[in-house]
Amino acid sequence: MSSKKFSLFSGIIILLYVTAVFFFLGGLVIESNRGAKTSQDYFEHLTISVEQLHETETILSPSYVATLKELADTTPYIQAILLKKDSVPFLAYPTTNGLIKQDENKNPVITSSSPVIKMHTKTVSLGSSGTVTITAAVSTITKEAVFDLAVKSFILVIITTVVVLIHLIATRKNRPAAGTAAAAEVTETETAAEPIVYEAVEEHDTAEEVVDVIEVDPVTETPAAEEQIPETPVEPVPEATEPVLSAAIDPVGLFSPVTGFCWESYLDQRLETELNRAASVEEDLAVFHIRLLGCHHENPQLKPVFDQLLQFFQFRDLIFNTGKDGYVCVVPNISIEGAMNASEKLYSLLQEALDRCGISTKIVIGISTRTMRLISSTRLLTEAAEAVAHALEEEDMPIVAFQVNQEKYREYLEEEAKKVQDVQTLLQDSEL
Repeated sequence: MSSKKFSLFSGIIILLYVTAVFFFLGGLVIESNRGAKTSQDYFEHLTISVEQLHETETILSPSYVATLKELADTTPYIQAILLKKDSVPFLAYPTTNGLIKQDENKNPVITSSSPVIKMHTKTVSLGSSGTVTITAAVSTITKEAVFDLAVKSFILVIITTVVVLIHLIATRKNRPAAGTAAAAEVTETETAAEPIVYEAVEEHDTAEEVVDVIEVDPVTETPAAEEQIPETPVEPVPEATEPVLSAAIDPVGLFSPVTGFCWESYLDQRLETELNRAASVEEDLAVFHIRLLGCHHENPQLKPVFDQLLQFFQFRDLIFNTGKDGYVCVVPNISIEGAMNASEKLYSLLQEALDRCGISTKIVIGISTRTMRLISSTRLLTEAAEAVAHALEEEDMPIVAFQVNQEKYREYLEEEAKKVQDVQTLLQDSEL
């Protein structure tokens, strides 16, 4: 998923979650405003019922109390009632919901700090029997309305969460595991190659060589890396394990008049610049080394191949001729997983371009990545060239990615740190 699509998807998901919250809160406000008038009507109904009750029942008789409790329980919006005769409380109900408490004189009172609970009071005349003051805690929203809003908001949250989970599962299935390559994108041709990753574990004589082939924790591929124009080719390796970089000097400017790509003499300097830039912003970087065996750069029939490479990598100044039949491309901000995905697609596209040219030859692609190391351009090109040499040895594996050894890299860093510490200790001892 590209960064734009990912941002759009994330924005929609966040909007849905926010919508669920505001739907619930906004629903409470709307229902509360609507219930303010309705609850007043129900309180008036309660007072009329109490007035009628006094005409037929004796105060505090069992039937009187039972009828009042039934009225309080069945009348919507009514949360609690308190009745006083001639200012003396004689009935409070219910006493279990926390709304009815006692004042300093131990008399029952109704109190509430909730914004949706309103207090309503009305005095009813009983003629010669005096007056009854009815006080009620009236809610402006019913429990049923709150429950309904909560259920609808919860359903929206659940649906959104399920969509996110489905997306994550689909993304995980489409993302190749580290050290392997996904072949799903290469279904267009039967000749699409199955790329592999091999780990360099050879012994080296110098510390610099050890550092260059150490495996470090791979950088997680960003969503944008897979969508951006694939990876970059690295310099050619004739058919040896070590790459042979041409020392040709640019005869006519920056670009070759035949291929349209940069001359090999500019490769090392430009790659070093890109490595320094990637290190400063903590980005990964990949080098693609592509060889079309036996197809010389000067062959004019290869123009569809040159056009395909430029269309695929887009940046002409990051594509370089190398050797006699090789091309190196530098691709910033892409991990080894993204590079492997892109190499599969590139292999198919190059095969199609060669078919249009009427040329049959072997295509090999070697890949090496910075993998968050402080590595020189020469060493990165060497790794890509070694990957090409390995691909040449394997008939069924024309795409190979160079993966450095993690453990060896850690050991090297520990050894170097120990050496520095030993030197500092010797200098301190000599000063003493």
